[in-house]
Amino acid sequence: MEILGKLFGSPARVKLMRLFLMNPENIFEKKEVSRRSKVSGAMLRKEMRLLEDVGLIKPKVTVLVLPPKSKKGKTKKKKIHGFTLDVTFPFLVALRSLVTEVALGKEDLSARFRNCGQMKLIVASGVFLDEEHSRVDILLVGDKLKKPVIEGVLRRLEAELGKEDLSARFRNCGQMKLIVASGVFLDEEHSRVDILLVGDKLKKPVIEGVLRRLEAELGKELVYGILETPEFEYRHGIYDKFIRDILDYPHLVVLNKLNLF
Repeated sequence: MEILGKLFGSPARVKLMRLFLMNPENIFEKKEVSRRSKVSGAMLRKEMRLLEDVGLIKPKVTVLVLPPKSKKGKTKKKKIHGFTLDVTFPFLVALRSLVTEVALGKEDLSARFRNCGQMKLIVASGVFLDEEHSRVDILLVGDKLKKPVIEGVLRRLEAELGKEDLSARFRNCGQMKLIVASGVFLDEEHSRVDILLVGDKLKKPVIEGVLRRLEAELGKELVYGILETPEFEYRHGIYDKFIRDILDYPHLVVLNKLNLF
């Protein structure tokens, strides 16, 4: 977020771009844009006007059919004056790629291990190439390797790539036992959930606060599951469909303190 914020002039602008780029078919009223992005007031008006001026978003009016409040009530129609992504924007594909994924470059990756010994070979795979079945994410070969320094570099990489960061966000949410990411985190649109949280003495209001902040950063509402450990263990043991639909399809185990798999 910090890199993109500097590149595009403002972190608020990045949040708004993410919201529209990841929800291309949605029409958002300004109050909904503010709620989802956590950008408000003069900053929201300024950034929305800029995105409209450059042609990334456009105003659009739609009619929303509201369900009746009672069985005998009538449906009502509400005209929505909002904004939506302009799919004719000439740099849409490149911008979506840039905003949703700041990849580490080849030279940058090599430079990070410059002080780790006499490096002879660095091979990147796995998370760097979005190849989930790779045996490793990175292979390092060299002489007089400084393992403590290498491990420090790897920890920083993990934080930047998001796995450790995601785990850290839920550190004060109870006794977390398992965190599984899927969906929006892996660009898997058909996943049952974006994130599954399992633990004991879970603090649901705190968890929901973390999830709302993640949604603001990602620009998309998250589908999530929250289970206490005994319920998860039981459902895992009987091959519950909900659990299998998560674990049998592409996912990333962010935290695992259980011995079930």
